Amino acid sequence: RYDLARALLEQVLRREPDHALALHNLAILHYSGLGEVEASVSWFRRAVDADPQRAGTRFLLGRALLHQGEVADAVPAFAEAVRLDPARWEHWQWLALGHLENGDAAAALEVLERALERTPRVAGLLLPLARGYEALGRAPDARRARERFGALQPLARRVSTAERQLRADSSAISHLNLASLLAQQGRRPEAIQHFQRAAELAPGSAQVQHGLAMALHDDGHLEPAIQSYRRVLDL
Repeated sequence: RYDLARALLEQVLRREPDHALALHNLAILHYSGLGEVEASVSWFRRAVDADPQRAGTRFLLGRALLHQGEVADAVPAFAEAVRLDPARWEHWQWLALGHLENGDAAAALEVLERALERTPRVAGLLLPLARGYEALGRAPDARRARERFGALQPLARRVSTAERQLRADSSAISHLNLASLLAQQGRRPEAIQHFQRAAELAPGSAQVQHGLAMALHDDGHLEPAIQSYRRVLDL
């Protein structure tokens, strides 16, 4: 499937080498589909050159650079994504995460506070905010940020219920239910553990493999994610 998509996109680019959307999609294919992060960076850069105003390309370039540990280059890419499309809170979130990875918690907090002025009820901004406060030794502020996160997450009660259910019945479906809720909360490492346990208990479940693949992908584990996606296709 990926080979066909790649061939079609490359065919477009042979006719029109600066086709911004084809370059963008080919970069995504290398990054998310094939797990070829280094190659994706080159394609994302070409896509940016072809269409400097496409915020999504800047954002994904930042993600790929951050995945490679090139934090100094990732931060400006995220900053451009914010400038071009400030309405998307994920752009602010990842700019802040870039600053945190770069050891600049103060810059991360400035970004997040500006983002929360725009979208005060977006829970996804609050965990990085807590990390920033913790990095600066502001434990009470970090605790309040986590409390705000919990208050904005009706999932919290459902997670507690799922945890109780798992203690009573450690079946594949119980692990799957808890994993799905944890993934929605952004607690991906814990979600992955429960998806993996569900996969051990129900190796023939396409639903489990799909959930595992998505959690692995979202947590930056591209090669295992691809393997799980392939298992879904085999089931």
